[in-house]
Amino acid sequence: MEFKIEPGIPTNRIHPDSLAEEVMLESDLLKTKLNYSVVSKFDNPQGTIINNSLFSYGENNGTPSVGIPNLTIDPRRAAYYIRMVLDANAVRNGFLPLHASAISDRKMTKFIFGETGKGKSLTLSRLIEGNPDFTPIGDDHILLCGGVMAGNSVMRTRYGNEETYQPLEIERVSPLEDYEIIIADVTGKDFSKELSPKNVIKDPIIKNAVLKYLISEPMEKESREVYHRLTSKLIATYRERFNNFVRAAKRIRELSGDKSYLEWEMKK
Repeated sequence: MEFKIEPGIPTNRIHPDSLAEEVMLESDLLKTKLNYSVVSKFDNPQGTIINNSLFSYGENNGTPSVGIPNLTIDPRRAAYYIRMVLDANAVRNGFLPLHASAISDRKMTKFIFGETGKGKSLTLSRLIEGNPDFTPIGDDHILLCGGVMAGNSVMRTRYGNEETYQPLEIERVSPLEDYEIIIADVTGKDFSKELSPKNVIKDPIIKNAVLKYLISEPMEKESREVYHRLTSKLIATYRERFNNFVRAAKRIRELSGDKSYLEWEMKK
């Protein structure tokens, strides 16, 4: 599986090397977790992902080759590793990957951050209900570069024991102009408050939610040294880039509860 990301085009390009990889990349599961498009051929790929017993990393003439355990046997596990590799490559090439949801009306964008299970996708769907002029860009994997953004192509919403998949068939690439940041947690009591960039930069969300796929070590102890070689030098670069992103936001809100964010959006 070859991959590449081009400057100014915030979408990962992936070329499958086998039928099993092609089937995996066409699954809704990966489309909910990854920003990518499948291509039939590549000119000058930036890297290769191969099946391996452990997480591995090497270079051939400066082009990385990354081995991922259970690449086609366990798509959920593979999605996590692939996200790590693609995000590391995106940072290396000047992009800002975000573990976030985003909606936009091409003038204002709302980015929604939250730890896994705290309701990014649910908040996104409720905001769309209250703001019909806004359309979703993605609900889990957003890439920014040069004032342009794009996201994953299928939205997964979990509420209680229910889980739904919804294709994002509208245009998933949009210009980034003014934007707001929303930190959501639908599991708490209803409240809404405004935050300062300084508070957000110091908040654990940067480590626990935004950097999830670059700071979580592989489960296999033997793979962790390899993982650190791939990501450790990029994390400082990522933090600086993300902090600049936070400082440039027009407004930052912390929203909690099942209704407060929708009511706040409709009242303002």
